[in-house]
Amino acid sequence: MELVKAVANKGSLSPDSIAIRADQKSHSYHQLILSAKKISNLLSNADLKTVDGIGESKHLGGARVGIVAKPSPEFVAGVLGTWFSGGVAVPLALSYPEAELLHVMNDSDITMILSTEDHLELMKAVAAKTSAKLSLLPPVPNVIAKSTEVDHTKNGESETEISHEISGDDPALVIYTSGTTGKPKGVVHTHKGVLAQVEFMPKFSVRGIWQRWRESYPKDQTKADDAVTVFTGVPTMYTRLIQGYEAMDPELQTASAAAARQLRLMMCGSSALPLPVMQQWETITGHLLLERYGMTEVTKESFIDGGFFKTGDAARVDEDGYYVILGRTNADIMKVGGYKLSALEIEAVLLEHPTISECCVLGLPDKDLGEAVCAIVIPDSEIKRKHEEDLKPALTLEELSTWAKEKLAPYKVNKKELKKRLADQV
Repeated sequence: MELVKAVANKGSLSPDSIAIRADQKSHSYHQLILSAKKISNLLSNADLKTVDGIGESKHLGGARVGIVAKPSPEFVAGVLGTWFSGGVAVPLALSYPEAELLHVMNDSDITMILSTEDHLELMKAVAAKTSAKLSLLPPVPNVIAKSTEVDHTKNGESETEISHEISGDDPALVIYTSGTTGKPKGVVHTHKGVLAQVEFMPKFSVRGIWQRWRESYPKDQTKADDAVTVFTGVPTMYTRLIQGYEAMDPELQTASAAAARQLRLMMCGSSALPLPVMQQWETITGHLLLERYGMTEVTKESFIDGGFFKTGDAARVDEDGYYVILGRTNADIMKVGGYKLSALEIEAVLLEHPTISECCVLGLPDKDLGEAVCAIVIPDSEIKRKHEEDLKPALTLEELSTWAKEKLAPYKVNKKELKKRLADQV
């Protein structure tokens, strides 16, 4: 409830302050809240199916409302309007094909779809195949083109009621996973949880993240009021951040590393983090990344006798007796000549090669072995440039095979030569 009240009160306390800037337009809190209230009225009068059946009051009772819009003021107004009326917002990915949209809608039991005009035709077709209703998300007026509609709350008339039946533990958002290990699964966020969120980046940006950290912790050792304190990402993001750091001049590197060291915690998830990336990140920032499981995939079957959580990951025991988690078994296991090999383990070793910045190991069909171990590698840009000046490849297949034989068991190194065009691209 505190989240909903905080947003609604902002429209009264600072009505003319800018709430959103998008597409070179500015939108005030008053304009945003007014649009959200219109949407709330629409939803409250739509007789939507609640989690307990048809609601008899204006409170939606947790009814799921699908939001279809690009990151925009209309998207924000749609989410706020849903919350004001006691509903649960379910953002629908614009990249989803119709089949995926239908899965998410049926899985979350969406009863109403709010869509901007540019996606309305697609959603009409989708809504026709479900029991959901469909309504247009109205444009949010901007500061220059002010709305001609009258906000009756300014004339002393009653405000649009915001449900007082909402508690902090009630669902607010259902965000769906990308579905890399099966169909997308819904992750429920409560109002209390959303209020505790610090910041979401709409799109990953190496430059943007380093700059955000420097703004949080300036050179004078102060801390900004809106400083980032916790960061979580996936292995590829940390690889990109390291590459961005290496491309900086020495002064910017110093400022960036010093700022990153001030964060309280950094985490990595989604897949196993290669050891060289972890070590290099610790050298730069002082942070030993905390790896976590993808808990969004948890089902009742994930727990075994004794209450243990079965992650579905492959692991090995290192020379010191520690368990090293390699990653999901169903995504990386190759069957080569009777051996079951982990592509993630081989990738982790290849990334130790000083010339390789990124790699992908996969099994290609082989009539003799079943699958043959193959690797696609991306060389370090600086090493590649120097070798190109000498008219030499950054790394040859023979060099990589010879090096890999010292690091991997013989059956993990493909002795067959790949197609020449792949080798020439290295």
